[in-house]
Amino acid sequence: MATFSKLTTFIDERPMNGSSHDDPGYPRHKIDHVVIHHNSTTSQQVARDTWLKGGKMTSAHYEITPTQIIGCVDETRSAWHAGNKLMNQRSIGLEHVNSSGAPNWSVAEETLKLSAKLCADICKRYGIPIDSTHIIPHKSIVATDCPGGINMAHYIDLVRQAAGQKTPATSPATTKPEVKPSTGSKGGTYTFKAATNVRSAASTSAAVVAQYKAGQTVSYSSTVQAEGYTWMVYTGTSGKTRYVAQTNGTTVSKPAASSTGGRVAQSGTWRARTTVNVRAAASTSAEVVAQYKAGQTVKYDSYIDAEGIRWCSYIGGSGKRRYVARRNLKTGYLYADAY
Repeated sequence: MATFSKLTTFIDERPMNGSSHDDPGYPRHKIDHVVIHHNSTTSQQVARDTWLKGGKMTSAHYEITPTQIIGCVDETRSAWHAGNKLMNQRSIGLEHVNSSGAPNWSVAEETLKLSAKLCADICKRYGIPIDSTHIIPHKSIVATDCPGGINMAHYIDLVRQAAGQKTPATSPATTKPEVKPSTGSKGGTYTFKAATNVRSAASTSAAVVAQYKAGQTVSYSSTVQAEGYTWMVYTGTSGKTRYVAQTNGTTVSKPAASSTGGRVAQSGTWRARTTVNVRAAASTSAEVVAQYKAGQTVKYDSYIDAEGIRWCSYIGGSGKRRYVARRNLKTGYLYADAY
């Protein structure tokens, strides 16, 4: 019997991609994660049409709009949403229609609030903790920009509210002029003790776009961990996302003993297993400059581990250094072969 949340407003009964019921080659595991996605389109109909059997090999359990929770693949089956078989088997995938297109890919607050009620219901039924370890963005599993403009900290707060839980208390930013590094910080202010570069991605190899001087202060919205640093994330005056490291007086730069920016020298051939973005830095938030399709290859001269991903690196035709994901170090998922 198909299983959908009691909050479902409509069930799309068309045959969708996903595992079959009781498929011994793709068994359903204990559900302990909810994976958050965005449609990459402002049309929920277009998104659902791509999940039909015979089309693209993707799908999701639910599609959420500002007014509807649409059941697509029932919860007793594995939807093909995570880009990783094991995660597909142990999770529920929630897709959200976008309220705006590129580059922001925003999702309406009404959509997020309705989704939060659904997510709270799923967490209650499966005993899933409402936290960032178990409610995760697609990009934490594979190299992707998904879920677009969804702020995960805000979303999880909405899920907690929907579940009747208290959200973690936060102090006003002005009470702490300097914030110590902490994973998962929701934001604050930080006063620099030394000149520190502002970069286009959370990587010491990313483009330097500005610089803070000692004594200057930045207000940031969140933090991410990469390359041994805690990077503060904020939106610059250009409207683009910027990253600057919490240094406590230590200048963030490429390692003095190496000219490779943390890369490990290694030569070989990288071959894509699926469509993979080429980026300007070893970060899923770095600029996408090209794309390789499954089967295409490139010669690389080094690799670097950043954001839980091993990246192969090479000099592109433009003469600039480029990065392509090879393997997710946490899940073992392979984006490409290297030999």
